Amino acid sequence: MAVDFLDEIYKEANLIFELKKIMRYAYSGQVRLLTNAWKERTEDMVSFSQRTLEWDEVLGGKVWNEIGVIREHIIKDEFASAADAIEGIIPLMYDAMALRGAIDVSEGEDRLFSSKSGFLCIQNLQTGKKRISEIDPAFEAYSKAQILYDYGKTAFCTLGCELGYLAWQMYEASDESIDIYIYETDEKKIEYAKAYGVLDWISEDKLHVVVKKNPKELMDEVLQKHLNQGDEAECVLYVEDEFCSTLDGQSKEMAGIMLQKIQTHLNFIDFVERNFFCNYRAGNRLITELDVSSFAKDWIVVGGGPSVNYNIDYLKEMSGKKVIIAATTILKRLIDEGIRPDFIAAIDMQKRTFKHLESFEDLDIPLIMTDCANWKFAKLYKGEKYLIPTGGLLFSSVVYEAKGLEPWTARGTVTAMAIEVAVRSGAKTVELVGLDFAYPDNASHADGVMDKSDISNRATEKVPAVCGGMVSTSAALKSYLSEVEYIISGNSNVRFVNLSKYGALIHGCK
Repeated sequence: MAVDFLDEIYKEANLIFELKKIMRYAYSGQVRLLTNAWKERTEDMVSFSQRTLEWDEVLGGKVWNEIGVIREHIIKDEFASAADAIEGIIPLMYDAMALRGAIDVSEGEDRLFSSKSGFLCIQNLQTGKKRISEIDPAFEAYSKAQILYDYGKTAFCTLGCELGYLAWQMYEASDESIDIYIYETDEKKIEYAKAYGVLDWISEDKLHVVVKKNPKELMDEVLQKHLNQGDEAECVLYVEDEFCSTLDGQSKEMAGIMLQKIQTHLNFIDFVERNFFCNYRAGNRLITELDVSSFAKDWIVVGGGPSVNYNIDYLKEMSGKKVIIAATTILKRLIDEGIRPDFIAAIDMQKRTFKHLESFEDLDIPLIMTDCANWKFAKLYKGEKYLIPTGGLLFSSVVYEAKGLEPWTARGTVTAMAIEVAVRSGAKTVELVGLDFAYPDNASHADGVMDKSDISNRATEKVPAVCGGMVSTSAALKSYLSEVEYIISGNSNVRFVNLSKYGALIHGCK
């Protein structure tokens, strides 16, 4: 448990957290969960009011009156009103927690301080970054865990600890069934999480902590333990933002790739299941049904990067001679230039990206798309469509296992997926156009791409450029670059040629 003086504070902080969950149950119509949770918390609510009265009679009276209002709404099955009343009592409870006394202590580069709900937060004094919610870190972790948790996984692995809130909530989401793995480079962070956080709220037999000061050794152990098969089949992975800043070199790149995948998952998980079932039920053919026997062995993969601008004439010359597979991002530009790709490719989950195909719905160019790409691609595009089965999600893995299908690894960028299509189709040479993974001349995309923007005011970092020197890029583009380099390194029998003059250097390309 946390240090003794925090026991009573955390008990009441947890009451506020549980009330927020009850409010969510009420708003979403989960009546049984609501009534059961309210019954379990009634005694704690009474105790909270009585203790508040000891410090402030007026505030304690307000809290007590609001508890009565909530109870009456629940008795009368007025659940929306009960949720509104809970939302109204939370600020009063924050005020009441302030009466218990705020904690604010610093040690070395770390500051520990009270959130409004009573749970402690942590801040890096060197960077000034407050790494978790200052209002309620427990409810922040709960909200994240509701998205991250996957019933098909047997473990949760996090790089970085952050007082243990997310680990605790993943443990709770699994009904205390999954194993929790914490990887850290700093033993002090683990000590904080046990003494001032909630890490000790996880059963000892389910908690596995690994601390290695050497970041490379730590990442090697993560890869060996959880990614040895090339995927995350049994484990939900998470990377704390702050943890990445402690790494360098290859370890930082690997953690960055993992972080990018996690952020993509968090951002778009609401769309994924809907997209999958819409696409799968639409009667589209699978990629295994694509007849590649007559394809040329020379392919060109076209992305939307700025280097497309000076490769247009080459693409015109090679059209019909080499197989051209283009991201939907760049389709409008190619069509406007009189270039007709042999295939177009899509993986984006957001509905806005279908705009790349607007006014081109009647093209008879085959579209190759991942199973979780936005449903509009499969629904509204009239040409041939081929679905790529991807792994990593429980609902899709169940379907593919029943069908005896081997899913591909999900990719973060459409051009990586297009390269894989080329390789699996027997390509001997793959030329890359518009795969800059950088911002030459501060441009995000080629001319004619709807997403083109000036990135001169964005935060960037430098990577080696094809032409020598350095070029600006972003963490996301770096992760995509690493993904492409990984595919290239695994296909030594294929000759890869990078036709970008000023983009990021792609190792393994001529």
